[in-house]
Amino acid sequence: MQRSSADGVTVLWQTAPAPGPLTAVLSFGTGVRDETAPTLGVTRLVEALAMTRVGNRPHEFGSTVGEETTHFIATGTPDDITGFLHAVCSALGDLPLHDTAHTTRLLGKSTPP
Repeated sequence: MQRSSADGVTVLWQTAPAPGPLTAVLSFGTGVRDETAPTLGVTRLVEALAMTRVGNRPHEFGSTVGEETTHFIATGTPDDITGFLHAVCSALGDLPLHDTAHTTRLLGKSTPP
């Protein structure tokens, strides 16, 4: 496993790709533990708004918010992964805040009682 930095972000990669599709994870060291009572759910909201901007893709992808981290994950060809990571970064830089109320309602419906 190789390690470097791109604009202050740690990048890990294999020198010889394994056969089959590639998997990439864009990981942030922030999660539910970083929220306070007034901001509870904001990490999940940001993740959901970003994924709204990413849209449908012809390859496997997803995102998760955990206790300590938030991940955006894609599996596919190098072009699939490059496109996905570009879309996520672009979305995080320009969240569709006009969708906040709608997304919050959807998140409320998907949360178990």
